[in-house]
Amino acid sequence: MPSVGSSRIIQKAVTLDRLFFALSHPLRRQVLQELKRQETLSVGDVVEMTQFAQPTITRHLKILADVGLIQKRRWQGNVYCLLVPTQFARVQEWLETFS
Repeated sequence: MPSVGSSRIIQKAVTLDRLFFALSHPLRRQVLQELKRQETLSVGDVVEMTQFAQPTITRHLKILADVGLIQKRRWQGNVYCLLVPTQFARVQEWLETFS
């Protein structure tokens, strides 16, 4: 029977798996890079930038938001996306264990 400590490790690993999954798609990485450059993008901006259909963009943005890499905010009838740097620190911290 796993101890409480190992349960936390498993939960943390699942979260890292979800973060890496979110980062694994080139479209999502493109959106993240553009958000880093511009700070805020509307869903319409992302659709225009990528030339993908809105349902496709919405699905990818949901994946990023579900793992906390971005936040979505509604303002004046539009949905805007913002980067959440703290989640990137978790990925970087894990990667640094290999250096």
